[in-house]
Amino acid sequence: MTSSVATRTIYPHIMCHIPDIEYQDLIECYNYRWKEKYVYIMHSILFQQIRNKQGFNGYVNLDSQILTKLLGNRYYKYVLNQLINSGIVESLKNKDGKAIYLAGAYSKAYRIAPTYTDRRIKAVPIHKQTYCRKIALYREQNIKEAFKINPLLQHEFLQMTRRRIDVERAFMYIEQTYKQDSKQFSSRVIALREFDAMKDATFTQERTNIGFHFSYNKGRVYSPASMLPRDLEQFTYFDGEYENERSVNVDMPNSQLCFFNELVKSHYIGGEDSEREIRDNKDHFRKLKVAKYVPSILLHSPSPYVVTIKQWEDYIFNGLGYERMMFLCEWKGKVKGHTKDERQEFKAEFFGQLFYNRYSAVLTKMEQVFMFHHEVEAKALREAKKRLSNKLLAVQVQKLEGKFFHHILVHHIKTNYIDIPFTIKHDSITLPESCASFLLDELNELVHAFFGRNDIKLKADLL
Repeated sequence: MTSSVATRTIYPHIMCHIPDIEYQDLIECYNYRWKEKYVYIMHSILFQQIRNKQGFNGYVNLDSQILTKLLGNRYYKYVLNQLINSGIVESLKNKDGKAIYLAGAYSKAYRIAPTYTDRRIKAVPIHKQTYCRKIALYREQNIKEAFKINPLLQHEFLQMTRRRIDVERAFMYIEQTYKQDSKQFSSRVIALREFDAMKDATFTQERTNIGFHFSYNKGRVYSPASMLPRDLEQFTYFDGEYENERSVNVDMPNSQLCFFNELVKSHYIGGEDSEREIRDNKDHFRKLKVAKYVPSILLHSPSPYVVTIKQWEDYIFNGLGYERMMFLCEWKGKVKGHTKDERQEFKAEFFGQLFYNRYSAVLTKMEQVFMFHHEVEAKALREAKKRLSNKLLAVQVQKLEGKFFHHILVHHIKTNYIDIPFTIKHDSITLPESCASFLLDELNELVHAFFGRNDIKLKADLL
């Protein structure tokens, strides 16, 4: 007589990253049985904070539905409130002290208190199988739902997990480049560990096992490949026959501007409301001709950003949109010769003052400049923000970007070159050098067909 014994699935531990502080001394009524609950909530906040390119001390969104599901409805809020009452975590509040939502988000925002952000970050594993099982099943469900929304993501995921990183060389670089107590150091170590975890991923029809974050949201894929800092990409490669090859990053210059143009040109250009707005403010815009933000050398400069017969489309599809606006705004007191850092700084101002700021009857200085020199596009932009809101406008642009990169581009590669590995990082794709050498022309043809013009070209750079 034989007896069958059910095999219990052992789930791998979950690695979390938290500030190195004495939680039991700081939290009133600290419960040792909830140790891993404290750890996971702290990790959930810190992980988002430290991966934020805009700054390491900002507020981040916590999805209460996810944390309630993982930690239990009875415990999540109580444990979070303990962390807040102890001063370890802060919630975003208005001037009256009431907790509020982060702009454009649907969940409340929190951060690690600045008092503790300068502490060393330590890696702490969660071993309790109850939590490990819930987190593993959540990740599995999340990835399967993404594949259901976009079946091509399954192929993209499988090819993504063929990308590797030389951990030893990358870590040596981080140690030599960044101070060990800095957030830059910590964020790169975390990104390195996440990226390296891709090599252990398994995916079958019966079971998915991944030890890293992978999600599909509003047309974009978020993965270790999309979140890896650019300076660590030099240590990456693809496995198998491509192991000894350098990789090539192919991206689209001015991509958000191009996708925005595609989004609005048939919906908002020439609208009656826009025409009325310009007509009512005609005198105001006429005064801009002598404003200091309008370069006096407009008609005499040899600069390629001042060919007045060109339309805004011509600039952005030739990768010169930001340069055009830096020239017109006399950014940093000059019309050319801006450094790479100045260009990056300008891009933040560009989107904050012109593209994704809220619609207002009072124009920002950059909106005034754009309106004076590119009136049709400026009216379309304002009309889009007025109808959609700045948040939804950004989402729509992102979805259009995702349509091209995660649908059209992936479909082409899967159909014609199913064995070529690749990863996609929002508006760029990384490929082995030998594959990029012949695929670049085909990808450019896809771009030309998508936008209906031949002057746009993808830019290829060796990592």
